[in-house]
Amino acid sequence: MNEQVVFLEGKHVGVTGANGFLGSYICHSLKKKDVIIHAYIYPGTSTKIIGREVLESGGEIISIDITKPETLFGKFDSIEYLFHIAGTVAEWAHPIYKIFDINFRGARNVHSEAKKAGVKRTVHTSTMAAGGSCPVPYPAVTSENAPWDMQATGPYSVSKHLGDLIAKKFNNPGIYETIRIRPHQILGWGDTGPSAPGQLVLQAITRGFPAYIDQVTQIIHVQDVAEAHIVAMERGRAGAVYNIASRKPIPVYIFLRYVCNVAQVKPPLPIAIPKWILRIAAAFSETISDKITHKPPLLTRGNAQMLYKNTGTSIKLAQDELGFNPRPWQEAVKDAIRWFREGYNPVKRTYDR
Repeated sequence: MNEQVVFLEGKHVGVTGANGFLGSYICHSLKKKDVIIHAYIYPGTSTKIIGREVLESGGEIISIDITKPETLFGKFDSIEYLFHIAGTVAEWAHPIYKIFDINFRGARNVHSEAKKAGVKRTVHTSTMAAGGSCPVPYPAVTSENAPWDMQATGPYSVSKHLGDLIAKKFNNPGIYETIRIRPHQILGWGDTGPSAPGQLVLQAITRGFPAYIDQVTQIIHVQDVAEAHIVAMERGRAGAVYNIASRKPIPVYIFLRYVCNVAQVKPPLPIAIPKWILRIAAAFSETISDKITHKPPLLTRGNAQMLYKNTGTSIKLAQDELGFNPRPWQEAVKDAIRWFREGYNPVKRTYDR
């Protein structure tokens, strides 16, 4: 494990997307370290889950729109370190240009302003889709330096990959340092979105799955992802990128059976859905969402294309350099099920399609 190079205690630390699923967990963890939290949120969004902790830390809540550089001017002047979490995973919910505005140009705006403001180090939240897949089937796994090959998996993957490259380009050791975190499928309590894996859990416990997808996944508890960000800030290598996931890939069938067993609902039949059918189903699902329900589809064409990739990944680098030791993925599933049954309150959302 690398030696600690940053001591956050008593420091002014910023978090973009602070009131989101992951951002709120990072704020909670920072509060325990006696950090002065500067929480950056999208204008008009709720501060309920972070407001008290931020104010008790001696920090502040600031409204910004990362797609509008003028809203960032001077906003990072009082911080020394920054977690850039803000972004969108809602591929269907926005026009394609908006996804790139948020995940690519927004990242460029944030890093540019942070560098001008004299921020010393930024941890940038990327995604496993910003990296490369494994060219051979499971159980082989990929690593952080695999060539990117997700061009066909949709605007989300492409926009996050470009944002990942921006963070890498801005890294300047000793002046403005950047570290990238690539989480896999995040689950846990508080998934208000819900996220893509959260939607799968919600689907499983409410309507069930008739069959399964012949693919692997890697589930990671949101608290583990938050802690990985903080340790990366404290002792990560400048310019490094770390995969953050469960210890090993999990066949989707095993994942869904476990969800159904915990939730005490009927598990999927041991029948794999052919991937070509999923591509047709995804196109049909998007059409229904566009024309009838006006709600996000369960499966997008980009998601379906991703199923042709072996996205199983090694976390050895994070284990060696950050001491990353994730809890069993089953704990994330249990917390997610408990959330959807006890805490989840669907809110009506508007979509700018």
